[in-house]
Amino acid sequence: MSEKNVERVGEQSVYSGRRISLSIVRYRKNGRIYDKEVVRHPGAVVILPIVHGEVILERQYRPAIDEWILELPAGTLESGETPEACARRELLEETGYFADTLVHLGSFYASPGYSDELLHAFLAENPVYRGRAPEEYEAIEIVRVPLSVFEKWIEEGKVRDAKTLAAYALYISREKRK
Repeated sequence: MSEKNVERVGEQSVYSGRRISLSIVRYRKNGRIYDKEVVRHPGAVVILPIVHGEVILERQYRPAIDEWILELPAGTLESGETPEACARRELLEETGYFADTLVHLGSFYASPGYSDELLHAFLAENPVYRGRAPEEYEAIEIVRVPLSVFEKWIEEGKVRDAKTLAAYALYISREKRK
C-alpha cells in the first residue's frame, strides 16, 4: 500500500492531563474514514548508567500494571527541555547520580500503535553520586548490579520494561561497533 492511499483528515482532543492527552485522529484510507485513539506525549528519556561495570537500575512500583518492575532511570521531558537536560535531571533526581557526559544511543517510539511518545536513550558512563531527590509520588528502590547480572536477568525475563530493553539493545549495538 502506498502512502498516497492514506490521508489524515482531522484530530479532536478528548482529554488533557498533567503529562498526556488523548486525541481521536481521523484518517481516510482508500476512500473510507477511520478514527484512531492516540495518546499524545511530550517525549521522554531513558538512561543506562554504568558505574565501574555495574548498572544502576530502579525497582519501581507502576500503578498501571500494579507491579514493582526493574527498569532503567527514565522520565518525561518538561516543556522546552532538551532530551540531554532531561536525562541529566532525571538521573540525578531518581538515582542521585550526576553524569558530566551523556552519550546519545538513539531514539525510538515507545508504542506507535497508540502513542506518539518518542524516547531518547542515553549512556551515562561512571556518573558520580550526589544525593537523590525523587518526586514525592514515585516509589523507587535503587538496585546496583554487575552488567553480567543485568544481562542474566534480561535472559531470564526478570527485566520486562520495553524502554529498558530497547536502551540496552542500542548500547550493545554501539559496543559491537567499537
